Amino acid sequence: MLPLKTPGVLPGFKLSLGLTVLCFSLLVVLPFAMMAAEIGWGGFRNTIAEPNVLAAVRLSLRMSFYAMLTNVSCSAHWWLGCWCAMNFRARAWRTRRLICRLRCRRRLRVSRWRPCMRPTVG
Repeated sequence: MLPLKTPGVLPGFKLSLGLTVLCFSLLVVLPFAMMAAEIGWGGFRNTIAEPNVLAAVRLSLRMSFYAMLTNVSCSAHWWLGCWCAMNFRARAWRTRRLICRLRCRRRLRVSRWRPCMRPTVG
């Protein structure tokens, strides 16, 4: 007798992964492959070696590295994540009054008790 297969934690994960890969390949990979086939390998190499393309790739990699460092530091130090969450809330945002004054200066008089920016729900 064959052992029963244990169900996965996420039901329908394989189907959703397959649909995601299909959509990604149809929307991103296939057009790039068609463009690369149209210009040939030499044109593809010349395009990749352009200074603007290299600068864009460097910028993307640098920003993803900084995002990774931020995620690691916020997950390693729980207090930093709590501090970020408290400071980005609508009511605890320190520059809220300044933004209210800049946005509402001409339209209405901003008082301390009736700010122009409504807090977000949630």
